[in-house]
Amino acid sequence: MLQSAHGGNIDEICRLSGVNPDTMVDFSSNVSPFVPEKLIRGLIRASINTIGRYPDRENLELRRVIAKRLGVPIECTVVGNGAADLIYRAVFTLRPQKGLIVAPTFSEYAKALHYAGAKVDFFTTDLRNKFQVSLDELIRQIKEHDTVFLCNPNNPTGQTVGKIELRAMIQEFSRKKITLLLDESFIDWCEENSMYSEAASNGRILVIRSMTKFYGLAGLRLGYAVADKRTTRRISACGQPWPVNGIAQTVGAGLLRNREIMLESREQLIKERDYLYRRLCRNMKLQPYPTQANFIFIRIKGLSSTELTHALMKKGIWVRDCSNFRGLDRQWIRIAVRKRKENMRLIKTLEKVLA
Repeated sequence: MLQSAHGGNIDEICRLSGVNPDTMVDFSSNVSPFVPEKLIRGLIRASINTIGRYPDRENLELRRVIAKRLGVPIECTVVGNGAADLIYRAVFTLRPQKGLIVAPTFSEYAKALHYAGAKVDFFTTDLRNKFQVSLDELIRQIKEHDTVFLCNPNNPTGQTVGKIELRAMIQEFSRKKITLLLDESFIDWCEENSMYSEAASNGRILVIRSMTKFYGLAGLRLGYAVADKRTTRRISACGQPWPVNGIAQTVGAGLLRNREIMLESREQLIKERDYLYRRLCRNMKLQPYPTQANFIFIRIKGLSSTELTHALMKKGIWVRDCSNFRGLDRQWIRIAVRKRKENMRLIKTLEKVLA
């Protein structure tokens, strides 16, 4: 069975299946296609001459830009080799004894906890409540847990917990001395729900953000976290001394400075996402769920997710089979939003395969 632990492993899938990767359109990878490629290439060219020297271990310039962009003290920021790097470093820094993960979600939370020797439990949302998180039910399930993991917006469901609910959650967690590790890798498409300000001043919340998805830097690997000064200092000291290469530092800072260009990119994707969602809703064998991220979570009828994924692969399209997410069966797929031409190819291919 061809299935990957994560989306975006197109080379691995094509190698195992014998398909030419140049002919495959990858809808499994949640990386925005609406990025300023000319700006990114220019930033890379400008930083080529730095390859011969070690990158700044403190990542000061990048962290200054992040701090200015968010309006938080620079001491409350730490950068890493993608969000996944920061997840592992945070877990090994905080050393939780018993973690609770809101599922279905990103599998690396559980792996990081296991590697750190922590016990792992799951609070599983489901179809009955449209995968929404109930704060009351979540609180009731907490039993000796010292850390809760929440992805917001959640991957793969696309569901978002609003700021009012998050503040209530943090208040309750602070009272119970529980740390909230909040993964905001997809928050750029609904930034009004971000909790970075609270993270900078509250020792019970750590916010992790990715620059892979929104900024299209999957190959460069870049992410950052916001927390109180003591926590960021400890995370910074955990792991290798040069977690972010010089080119990634330069490109990241340059993109964060160009706020207007990235806002335009955001609007382009939202417009295309809403169009794709409406078109998918027309297919009676598909039940797409509303989303605030750059992907769409879909319940399918007639075929299993594995059967549909393989049928689409033969047509040169790769989507994310969600059957290996905890709490999901073979009725679910996730598709990333791409540009109009590719989205139309997906829509027409789905119509043929599901006819």
